[in-house]
Amino acid sequence: MSAPEKEEIRKRVRILRDDMKRNGIDMMLMTATDPHASEYVNDYFTLDYELFIKQYFKGEHEAEISRNITPSKYHQLFATLSARQRQIIDDKESQYIVVAAGP
Repeated sequence: MSAPEKEEIRKRVRILRDDMKRNGIDMMLMTATDPHASEYVNDYFTLDYELFIKQYFKGEHEAEISRNITPSKYHQLFATLSARQRQIIDDKESQYIVVAAGP
């Protein structure tokens, strides 16, 4: 295995560990005899990361993984926003966003 391949595996393991930590998961066990578990692990280390996420995490869970915040904290901070406030927060096109807040 080449050095870049080893580094890619290290990167993916860090991402997986960070995701588990954000979601309060201390450990994940998969039996070696379960072909789906083996396929999942193989795909994690061989597929393009974005493709892997789309294949194994559908809908809202896909969005949760891409956030650098736990689902409960995200809900606490953003659940009560108005439609206009959500539009501002979810803006992926603007290079800069200024938000004035206060009473």
